[in-house]
Amino acid sequence: MANGKLVASALFSIDPSRIRVEDRDRIRFLAVRDIHWIEANGNYILIKFQDNSQLMRETINNIAGRLDPKMFMRIHRSTIVNVNQIKELQVWARGEYRVVMKNGNAFTLSRGYREAFNAFVEKRTLQ
Repeated sequence: MANGKLVASALFSIDPSRIRVEDRDRIRFLAVRDIHWIEANGNYILIKFQDNSQLMRETINNIAGRLDPKMFMRIHRSTIVNVNQIKELQVWARGEYRVVMKNGNAFTLSRGYREAFNAFVEKRTLQ
């Protein structure tokens, strides 16, 4: 166990709208749309759902390539967010922004991901 959470491996099931999560004693299929954000820590990721979190041995690059790009956006080298969970953007220091989630958590939108994020937002929102 790591930090009180079971370490699991993540594989997408045949249905791309669900993620397969393997714990030591069970396999669960969780809805991808229920993911709020994903944070990286080395070769592990923490997937945050509304009421719980799942620590998995998986790189953020690997999982980023398997998520729906219409629903998920990488905003930092260590953070992917579900765009449907974003509440607002706040101007931050040095050309960066803070992405504030509906539940109040906030993450840095780094300069390296800002252009792609802006293009993503412009395509999907009314001005």
